[in-house]
Amino acid sequence: MTVARLDRTALVVVAAVTALLALPFVLSPYFIAQDLPAHIETAAQIVGLVRGDDVIAATYRLHALPWPNSLPTFLIAVLLPVVGGLAAGKLVTAAFVIAWPTSLALLFSRLGRSPWLALLAIPTCFDLSFSFGFTHFVVGKPVMALAFVAVIDLVTAPSKRRAVAVVAVIAVLFHCHLLLFAATVPLAVIVAVVLGAGVKDRVIAVVAVVVGALPGAWWIAHQPDVSGTSIFPPVSKRLDRIWQDLGDLHSGSLDAVPWTIAAIVVVVTILAALRTPAAWRTRQTLIVVGLVVACGGFTLLGPVRTPEASIIAERFTSLTIAFFVGLAPVVVGPRLRALLVVTGVVCAGLMAGDATYRWRGFSREHMGDFDDVLAAIPPGSRVATQFVRPLTSWGRHNDLWHWPKLVSLRGSHTDDTFALRDTCVLGVRPGVVPMAHPALTSTALSSWDHLLVQGSSPRIDATLRALPLTPVISTGAWRLFRIVGR
Repeated sequence: MTVARLDRTALVVVAAVTALLALPFVLSPYFIAQDLPAHIETAAQIVGLVRGDDVIAATYRLHALPWPNSLPTFLIAVLLPVVGGLAAGKLVTAAFVIAWPTSLALLFSRLGRSPWLALLAIPTCFDLSFSFGFTHFVVGKPVMALAFVAVIDLVTAPSKRRAVAVVAVIAVLFHCHLLLFAATVPLAVIVAVVLGAGVKDRVIAVVAVVVGALPGAWWIAHQPDVSGTSIFPPVSKRLDRIWQDLGDLHSGSLDAVPWTIAAIVVVVTILAALRTPAAWRTRQTLIVVGLVVACGGFTLLGPVRTPEASIIAERFTSLTIAFFVGLAPVVVGPRLRALLVVTGVVCAGLMAGDATYRWRGFSREHMGDFDDVLAAIPPGSRVATQFVRPLTSWGRHNDLWHWPKLVSLRGSHTDDTFALRDTCVLGVRPGVVPMAHPALTSTALSSWDHLLVQGSSPRIDATLRALPLTPVISTGAWRLFRIVGR
């Protein structure tokens, strides 16, 4: 095997076309990505610890590295003092959304496929993981692809530098996302064994993968056993939910249009490649098929919930589609290249326009002057929350759920935190019991400084009028009260 020639023009075009997906972040005050505000909260708490905030230090602590699902949070934390919390979250997410098709282009070229095919994977950028705000998974996707690139480069032309690159990217992937790390390590070993030219090259590559996996293996070995059972729904139920696990972002069908267009062109490329059957009979084709089968098999047979986390196997649905896009060993001439570029631009443009419209509607209808609400909360306050309905017609999930956590940008805290999650790099100090979500009673609220209410209903409004509350500010969708006596 020889190192694949790098088509720099294809990489630049793929990155430039995908960059259209950054427009919604620029044009919308607020975004629809359910968990992302909670990750910004964790980053803000990390910044508070570094700055020596006594209130934060009394409750939270940073876990010692290595720790999974930590690098994206640190990236946001580094940017947060420079550009602000929301902008930091937007920058990190948008950067790795753009990096995903670009990393696929690199991988496809290493597997004897045209990097231009990565343009057909653009719909997988705004998938279930993105809409749920699984920022660590979004960041980890391109790192996963780069891990395979590094392994292929090492077995193709072994060198110390490339061995170090494999070790580094596997270790980085663990710090991006534990689930992607666990899936990539065995697959990377298979890639090394199948594509290696000799026993020595294969052994070197496998050793590099194993060394890179040691931080993750150490962390897994030192975690306590977690009680509980995992949930494995039947395959038929999973097949019924395929669209929900791909790009079902909102009601209506506009979000399905880019997927449909890309699917049609994928069929065209496969039909074009069938004219040269010998091109399919390669070890690289075997690797592409293996990636599709592995990710697709986990999608259909893996757990959707474990004792530690939920929405597990569903995240691999878009990965399966993305790898499938690179299946055909098609020769991309001028006409097909033009078709791929037009398809990528149309898909990215439709997705960017759709997201911008929805995000701006979400910002206008549900968020309003939310920054004014945050500004009205004194630093260091304890803020209880009450949600009437955290859902929105502009999205699919509980998109309003985590926004109150942005009080952390002012050194305050709410009645929920991601630091309670097992894989969060920020943890609660031993012996500290965080204040739990209170009931709407005078006694339960007496330990809190403010109450932040999302939405309105006759029942909730009647309850609020009977409580010792003083209105502070209202944006329509959000109301802030000061608790009398605090």
